[in-house]
Amino acid sequence: MSGRVAERAQEQLPLARRVTQETPRPGRLTFSDYKTVADVYNAAAASGRRDPANAVAERYGIKPGTARKRVKRARDLALLPPTTERRARASDSQEPGAP
Repeated sequence: MSGRVAERAQEQLPLARRVTQETPRPGRLTFSDYKTVADVYNAAAASGRRDPANAVAERYGIKPGTARKRVKRARDLALLPPTTERRARASDSQEPGAP
């Protein structure tokens, strides 16, 4: 996903829901952290992994439920495309067989 698209997605969120670009409070993730979550998820989905959210859990050393919440938040920030229930979907540019 291009930086411009991500910036526009960030601007569309209400101020109270925006993720800070500055140093957050302890335990809070920045927008760039969610970009990394999306990148890990996309790479796992592109490699054919059955549950890419588990790749996020492994990468960060967190519980799978926490990883799924982070993936959902990345979707809310338009860093990942919407998905159908129980079907992993990566960004179009990261899908297997994409040019």
